[in-house]
Amino acid sequence: MIWKLFALIWGGISALMLLIALIFGIMTQLFISQASGADGTVIAAASPNSTRRSLATIEFTTATGQGVQFNTSISSSPPEFKSGQKVRVYYNPADPAGSARADSFMSLWFFTFLFGLLGLGFGGVGAGFFTAWFLNWRKRKWLGFNGERVRATITTVRLNTMVKMNGKSPYVILAQWHDPLKNMVHTFKSENIRSLPEALGPGDEVNVLVDPTNYRRYYVEVQPETYKARFNESGSAQL
Repeated sequence: MIWKLFALIWGGISALMLLIALIFGIMTQLFISQASGADGTVIAAASPNSTRRSLATIEFTTATGQGVQFNTSISSSPPEFKSGQKVRVYYNPADPAGSARADSFMSLWFFTFLFGLLGLGFGGVGAGFFTAWFLNWRKRKWLGFNGERVRATITTVRLNTMVKMNGKSPYVILAQWHDPLKNMVHTFKSENIRSLPEALGPGDEVNVLVDPTNYRRYYVEVQPETYKARFNESGSAQL
C-alpha cells in the first residue's frame, strides 16, 4: 500500500511539472507566432572562457526604426553569446524593450525544458514505485490462489526508520517458522505497517502465505486494525 501511495504522490508531482512545461511551451509558441522579428547584435557579453554566470546585452532596430537594447533573461556559464555575434530577435511591437527575446534555446525554451525534465524525473520515480506496488500485488494475488499458509511466531516488532510518512516511520514484523519436513527455520518480514498493530506481539503467531516451491516468496498476513504490539521504550519489541 505504501508503494502505491508513493507512486500517486510522485506521479502527481510529475503531472504538475509536465503541465507547467506544457504551459511554458504553449506560451512561447504563441509569443513567437505573434511577435515581430529583427536582426540583432550582441554588444556586451562575457569572455568565452569566463566561468561566471552572465547575461548578454543585445541591440536591434524595430520595424519603425527604433533602436532597442535589452539583456537576455537567462544567465549561463559558459556564456551563451559572444560580443559581436549576430542573433535573431523576437519582440512585441507594443513593448520592444520589455518583450524582446533572443532566438536561442536558453532564451525561448529553457523553462519548458527544465520543467519537462523534472516531470520526466519525478515520473520515472513514480513509475518505479508503481512497479514495486504492482509486482507485490501480483505476488500476493498468486500466493492467495497457489500459496501454502503456515503459522509463524513473531520474534520482533520494530519501526522501519528508513521510511517516513508525515514524519512517522511505519512498523515491520519479523516472524519465524520451523519447517518440520526439512528441519529448517525460515524468517519472514512483513510489509510496512502504517498504523500501530493491535493486540499482537512477540510470541504470538501470524499467518504467512508462502510459495511451496520457493519459501523466499511469501506474504505476512498482518492487518493493522486487528493487532497491537507490545513495545518497549525504544519503539521496538523483541522476543
